[in-house]
Amino acid sequence: MICFPFANMALVAEVTGQQILDVLEHGAMYYPGEYGSFIQVSGIEYTIDEGIPSSVKLDATGTFLGVDGEYRVKNVLINGEPLIPPKHTRLLLTTTISKMAVRASYSPASAI
Repeated sequence: MICFPFANMALVAEVTGQQILDVLEHGAMYYPGEYGSFIQVSGIEYTIDEGIPSSVKLDATGTFLGVDGEYRVKNVLINGEPLIPPKHTRLLLTTTISKMAVRASYSPASAI
């Protein structure tokens, strides 16, 4: 299946709740400012605590390394259910998003 406007393929990846939380935290690191890493999601609800400074750590190339402090992303629900960090879940991703995730330490556990 081609997902336009890019020549993306859709794939299903099995990831942990912690990986989802890390991706959301990375995407929210500059919130409320504008930045291109804000993740567009469906079926996931969450809040961002603007009162907590971002503690996302990046390397020199901007690749996510981890979070060194309190998470700003809170109250994460996946399809209405609370996120459980060690629990595995399946996500539908584009190949572009999957390639970006593979470079970072929150890379998907496996493609299905």
